[in-house]
Amino acid sequence: MNSNRWLTLVLGWVWLALNCSAVVYTLAVPVDVVDEGAEFRLDLVVLNPATIATEVTLSAVLVGKLSADASRHWPVELRAAGQQRVWVDGGGFSVHEYVVTLPVGALGRLVLAIAHPVAGNVALEVQAGVAATTPVQAPLHNLRSPQTAETVIQRTFARRFSAHEGVF
Repeated sequence: MNSNRWLTLVLGWVWLALNCSAVVYTLAVPVDVVDEGAEFRLDLVVLNPATIATEVTLSAVLVGKLSADASRHWPVELRAAGQQRVWVDGGGFSVHEYVVTLPVGALGRLVLAIAHPVAGNVALEVQAGVAATTPVQAPLHNLRSPQTAETVIQRTFARRFSAHEGVF
């Protein structure tokens, strides 16, 4: 009887572990050169490999460290519009924009490291005197859909109704 309880307990933990949904985080930084002291946008991508939707809470500010080498490093903040609670569908992803202001004097090939929500490092190139006419953005910025009522309606009903078809 006692061994059956242990077996049930172990099988319960295995079932729980298999059905818990863990998300995967990754950062996408600009592929373009960033100007010294400039502000740039990067994307935090939340991937959900599970089959069920998962709720994720993202902080409004992520703390990071920008490093050029062992002796030159600067603290930086990754700022979002606010704390975000999002549902990520099973097998889906969600893209969230953060803004970083580079410190003056941070030049060359730099490594941006964050520790939360997951430890990770990304590289970016910073040069002085690079004049960007538009803000430098991560390559995933075009995956975010505008959140207007018009675009939601267009995406919901696209190619489903026609002016010449009956709806009955």
